[in-house]
Amino acid sequence: MRPLFPLLLVALGLSTAAPASAQSCTGLCLQQVTCPAGQTTTITGKVFAPNGIDPLPNVTVYIPNAAVAAFPVGVQCPVTGTPPLGSPLLGTTTATDGSFLLTNVPVGANIPVVAVTGKWRRQVVVPTTTACADTPLVINMPKNSTEGDIPLFAVATGRVDQVECVLRKVGISDSEFTNPGGTGRIQLFQGDGGGGNTFAGGAVIDPKTPAESTLMGTSATLNQYDVLMLPCEGGEFLRPATQLTNLIQFANAGGRVYSSHFAYSWMFQNPPFDKVANWAVQQPQLADGLATVDTTFSEGQTLSAWLQIVGATTTPGQMFISTLRHDFNGVVPPTQSWLTLNDPAAGNPIMQFVFDTPVNQKTGQCGRVLYNEYHVENTGAPSGLDFPAECTSGSTMTPQEKLLEFSLFELTDDGGQATLVPTTADFGSVPIGFPSAPQTFTFTNNSTFAESISILTASGDFAITHQNCTSVPGGGSCQITVVFTPTALGARTGTLTVGAGAQTLTAALTGTGVPDLVSSVTALDFGSVDVGASVSKTITVTSNAPSAVPFPA
Repeated sequence: MRPLFPLLLVALGLSTAAPASAQSCTGLCLQQVTCPAGQTTTITGKVFAPNGIDPLPNVTVYIPNAAVAAFPVGVQCPVTGTPPLGSPLLGTTTATDGSFLLTNVPVGANIPVVAVTGKWRRQVVVPTTTACADTPLVINMPKNSTEGDIPLFAVATGRVDQVECVLRKVGISDSEFTNPGGTGRIQLFQGDGGGGNTFAGGAVIDPKTPAESTLMGTSATLNQYDVLMLPCEGGEFLRPATQLTNLIQFANAGGRVYSSHFAYSWMFQNPPFDKVANWAVQQPQLADGLATVDTTFSEGQTLSAWLQIVGATTTPGQMFISTLRHDFNGVVPPTQSWLTLNDPAAGNPIMQFVFDTPVNQKTGQCGRVLYNEYHVENTGAPSGLDFPAECTSGSTMTPQEKLLEFSLFELTDDGGQATLVPTTADFGSVPIGFPSAPQTFTFTNNSTFAESISILTASGDFAITHQNCTSVPGGGSCQITVVFTPTALGARTGTLTVGAGAQTLTAALTGTGVPDLVSSVTALDFGSVDVGASVSKTITVTSNAPSAVPFPA
C-alpha cells in the first residue's frame, strides 16, 4: 500500500524533494518537500543553558536521520567539524543570542531535533511540522541525566572559590552532584593541596568524599572524566611530580581544564605549561575594577555581545570584576587573552586566558585549559561543609558567574564556531581618491554543515573587490578581498561584516587618507626685490599617488 503522507502532499500542490539517487535519500529525507514560491519548511528557536535563562551560542542543532549513539566514555580528542552522531540530515549553529533556523526540515509527526555542544546534548521531538510553514522550538540543555547528556565533571573543591555552586546556578540538578562512582555527572573530590593539606579542603558530599590526590594520583582515574575543575584552594600548594604529569597527559588527550588563582601551582613549574604565560606569582593583589573583553578574535566578539544579552554589562566589551589576583605578566602566544583589567598603572594585566593542548603543537590539538586571575565565588564558607551548604550566594547569577557560565560552555565545546581572520586590518596611508593595496580576509566554517553567506559588506571608504563566499561547506573557507580608497584626509574607519546562518562576524578596518600631491614648502618669502627685477625659487611637488596625477598648467 502506498503511504498516505505523499498522497496528501500531492493533493496540497506540494512534492517530496527529489533525491539524488534512490539509495541516498532514506528515512526522514523522504519527508522533505519542495514548496511553491520559494517557501520552505522551517524550525526556528533558541537554545538555553539548563537554567532556561541564558542563551547559548555556538551550539550545533540538527535533525538526525538515524539513531543517535551514546558518547564514548572518558577523555576524548574531538576533531573540529566531525559530523555529530546520528547521520545528520541537516543542521546549523546557534547565534550569539542562542537563536537558530533549520530549513527544509522534514514534514510530519515526531520529528527529532538534537542540540549538542561538546558532550552536552539534548534530544527532543517536535510533535508535528507543517509543510512550507515555520514551527517554533525552545531547547534547554539538560539539567540531569534523564533529560540528556552532561559532560562528566571532576571538581576538586576549594575553600575560597566554590565553583560547584555556579554549576547549580547554571541549572544542573543537585541529584547530579555525587561522590566518584555515583550516578551524578558532577563528582566532587575534596581539595587537599595535592597531598593531605587540611587547609585546602572544600565541600564534600559526605564523609566518604575522597581527596583530590585520589583524582590526580593516577591517569586511569583522571582520564575517566571530560572536564577537570581546579579552583583556588587558598594557598600555593606545590603538587607532586606524578600529579603534574597526569594533568599534562589528561589535557593532551583532549581533556578540558578550568583553573583559578592558586591553581597556577599546577602550571608555573610544570613544563610545558610553564611557558604559556610569563608567570610571576604572588604579586600584590589588584583593586576591583572594569575589565575589557579581547575582541581581536571571533570568540571574544561573541563573548562581548553575549555579556550584554544576558545583562552582565551594559557597556559593550566591558564588565566589572572583583577579587582580583596577579600571578603572571602577560601571555605567550598562541595563548589567547580573553579579559584584561583596565588598570594602566599595573600594565592592564590579563585576567583570563585560554590555551590549547598539546602546547606548541600545530596540528592535533584537542585539549583546552582556562585560567582565571580572580575568584568567581568568594563566599568564605568554612571547609568540609556538605554540599550544597557552602553555596550561600543566593540563586541569582552575578556577572562574574555568568562569565564562568559562558567560559565553561566554550571550554567544553568542539571548537566549531566560525572564524573571520584577521579581525583587524590597517591599510596604512593612502592618497585621497586612489585605491590601496588589497588585503585578504578568510572566513572559515568550522561546523559540519554548509553555510550560505547572507551578509557581506564593507563600510566607510572600504570596498569588497573580490570574494568567493556564496556557500561555504562544512570545514571549508572562503576569501574576501578589501581595498581602501580614502575620500578625505586623516584617519578613516570601517567594518567588514560577514553573516553566515545565525552567526555574524566583523573585522575592524582602518586607514589614513593623505594628499595625493605634497609641496616641499607651504609658503615662500621673496624678500625685497627692485622694481622690474625678478627672483626665482624652486618648489618641489611630490606625488604620493601610485599613478599619474593631473597637474594644472
